[in-house]
Amino acid sequence: MGIANHALAAKTYTDNGDGTVTDPTTGLMWMRCAMGQIWNGTTCTGAANTFTFDQANALTGTTTFASQGDWRVPNIRELQTIVDRSVSNPAMNLIFPDAIQSGVWSASADTSLSDVAWFMHFHNYGGTGFGGYKISGYQVRLVRSDTQSGKGQTLILPMGWNLLGNGWNQSLPVAELLGDKTTITTVWKWDTATSGWQFYTPSMITQELQNYAASKNFGVLNTVGAGEGFWVNVKKPFTVTLPNGGAILSVDFQSGGARALTVGWNLIAVGEAASASGFNSALSITPPVAGVVPQNLTTLWAWENSKAKWYFYSPKLDASSGTVLTDYIASKGYLDFTATNKLLDAGTGFWVNKP
Repeated sequence: MGIANHALAAKTYTDNGDGTVTDPTTGLMWMRCAMGQIWNGTTCTGAANTFTFDQANALTGTTTFASQGDWRVPNIRELQTIVDRSVSNPAMNLIFPDAIQSGVWSASADTSLSDVAWFMHFHNYGGTGFGGYKISGYQVRLVRSDTQSGKGQTLILPMGWNLLGNGWNQSLPVAELLGDKTTITTVWKWDTATSGWQFYTPSMITQELQNYAASKNFGVLNTVGAGEGFWVNVKKPFTVTLPNGGAILSVDFQSGGARALTVGWNLIAVGEAASASGFNSALSITPPVAGVVPQNLTTLWAWENSKAKWYFYSPKLDASSGTVLTDYIASKGYLDFTATNKLLDAGTGFWVNKP
């Protein structure tokens, strides 16, 4: 297992004066204290609690602090951004008082080992990502996307195909964000209105791009709208921060709504941390009966770059008795949303096939 260390050097945070700080580079708002500690207006007091991986992720969306209720466990990429190699023991910026060297859970499960997930160990000058057993006890430091900062999730994109999402209520300017031809090969978006592709490449000037797109019956991709997913083919790993403007919710895609899914394939994104089954349930205008899996979609798919494999979910198979869904996933070599605790968030694009 190996997640590259993209730790940042010493940086300046904005102290919000309420036990939180905002990173102006990423737009992420962090709790200054680990869970279990108490912010007394000046520093963190008390001992930090430890959690298993599942216990940690149960804190997402259930914790209120500093008048905010959308706190979540950071993914491993986000957690790496608070590493500070200018200090040691722990290698964490001093804006986080009384931090210790213990491991800190991320929300990122390992995609190959079902009982392993990623955490950070801020020991010495390190901060390297390690795989830890989910039953282990580590600390938790919650984060949220600060919608007042104008920044959204910071994504570190590896080489190859990346299926991303714009889960914010704001359009993304493609050429501005993804216009570096040294790092980007192509960008693609599915246009449900025409059942065709929109295309962009930074290697072509405007007229060349228009001519090429027309010759292939593509549209020219200029913007990624709110709630849309898109593909990026990366030639060299790089970091991009997506601007935000309020989260797109799963319920926004219900029938009759402004973002209602169309029959067939839809490439979309949400700004909340939703499970695949949770997204399916949220499409029900009337809340489904407990224990009943509504049939609001045929299949749901998300792409895992590091494994070059698909995550797969089917409400029909999920509604079947026993292990029908998990058996089918295993037989096809797909990845299991539930087994890996894979969530759909603001930076994740996913395909939905609506009957």
